[in-house]
Amino acid sequence: MDVALKLATAEELMPSNPVPLTAIKSVKSRRVQIMTNDSQRVLETYLFEHFGHKEADILLALYTGMRLGEICALRWKNYQESTGMLSVESTVRRISDIDSSPMASKTQLVFGSVKTTSSERELYMPDVVQQLLKLQRERFAKEFSREACDEDFIVFNRCGRVMDPDNLSHYFSRILRQLHLEHVKFHAMRHTFATRAIENGIDVATVSGLLGHADVTTPRISMCILGMKLCEPLCVALCR
Repeated sequence: MDVALKLATAEELMPSNPVPLTAIKSVKSRRVQIMTNDSQRVLETYLFEHFGHKEADILLALYTGMRLGEICALRWKNYQESTGMLSVESTVRRISDIDSSPMASKTQLVFGSVKTTSSERELYMPDVVQQLLKLQRERFAKEFSREACDEDFIVFNRCGRVMDPDNLSHYFSRILRQLHLEHVKFHAMRHTFATRAIENGIDVATVSGLLGHADVTTPRISMCILGMKLCEPLCVALCR
C-alpha cells in the first residue's frame, strides 16, 4: 500500500499521500514445512491404496516438486509419452473477481504464465510418474468415452475440466486429518521433494533447476534418481 500510494501521488492520480509516515516493519520468515520420512511413507501408502483423481494429483506434486498451480494447469500437450518429458509452461489460480455481478461468483480461475522465466522448464519423469500419467489418460478415456486430446487437462475434475487448485489443497488437508498427520500446506510437498532430493545426493543447483529456481543441464539424470521413493514396493506395483 505504501508503494502504491506513493506511485499514485507521483502520477497525480491522487492529490497527496494520505499516510506519508507509513513505516514498513520487518516480518519474520515462516518456518519451511517439510514432511518427515515417516509422514511421507504413511501418505504415499494411502495415496497408492486409494488411487483416484485427487490422489494421483497429490502424488504428481510429491514426485515432481511442481507448484500447485503448475500441476493443475498441465495439459496433455505438455507431456511427451515417447520421451517421458513434461514441460511446465503455465499456471492457474483462483482470484477475486471485483467486476462480477451480485449473482455471479466472486472468484474466478485465471490462467497465466509460470512464476519466472526459470520456472518454464522441462522435466524428465521417472518410471513411476510415467505410469501414473498413463493411468490418468486411461481413466479419462474410460470416464468420458473418448481419448484425451492435447488441450485436455492431465489433472482433471469430475467433469473433465481443470481441477480447482483450492479444491485439491482442501482435499489434501482432509487426508492429513484422516491419517492423523501433522497439518502442512500443499506447498510443503514441494519442500519435501527438494529435501528428499538433497538427501539422495543431488546437488542444490540441480534441485533448484528442477523446482524452477535456476537453469540446469542435468534434469534427466536427477529425476531418474528420484524415481527411487520411500514406498518403493508400492511404486513397483504401480509400474506393473
